[in-house]
Amino acid sequence: MKKILILTFVIIFIGCKSDVELSMERGIQFYEWQLFDKAILEFNQVVLMLPDDPRKLTYEETEMLSRAYYNLSIAHLKLGRTDFADNYILKAYQLSPTEENWNLLNDLKSNQK
Repeated sequence: MKKILILTFVIIFIGCKSDVELSMERGIQFYEWQLFDKAILEFNQVVLMLPDDPRKLTYEETEMLSRAYYNLSIAHLKLGRTDFADNYILKAYQLSPTEENWNLLNDLKSNQK
């Protein structure tokens, strides 16, 4: 019986998502429902819950923060707020210089010319 309780506790503990992950998932769901303002609020929560100093971030947190900034950029673009989109995609690229971040950064800069 004791082993079953310990195993149950371990499964529940491992299966629980962090507040950061839940905010990211809610933001993505709001975005898919085209509720861009609510999506922005959730992605901002992700940013606020993670450390400001990139040196204090784990690899996973760095990826999550970069993704939150990328999502903020896309959501602001949907609302026609290109100034905000520029700022957020630059932050995303600085954290994680992926091809996806680079392409969006270049697209925004090309559209401004």
